Amino acid sequence: MNIKILGNSHLKEKTNKLLQGSKKLASELYEEGKHTVADVGDNLKGYSKQVTQKIHERPLATLLLVGGLSLIVLSTFLRR
Repeated sequence: MNIKILGNSHLKEKTNKLLQGSKKLASELYEEGKHTVADVGDNLKGYSKQVTQKIHERPLATLLLVGGLSLIVLSTFLRR
């Protein structure tokens, strides 16, 4: 994308350099964001596997924990 400015070629040159620098920075930020999201997804998969493993190891404790949390949430909603 070139900016069309009549007359002042120095201004045109500076504007184009600024535009190119901005495009490069935006592209780098986009790529960095993609990598960060991929890393978060990988971490989430790992945590999910750990939770699933703990649930299989201690099913009764898991049920009691979920039941207790459900009662706390229910009592919070019933107070209002």
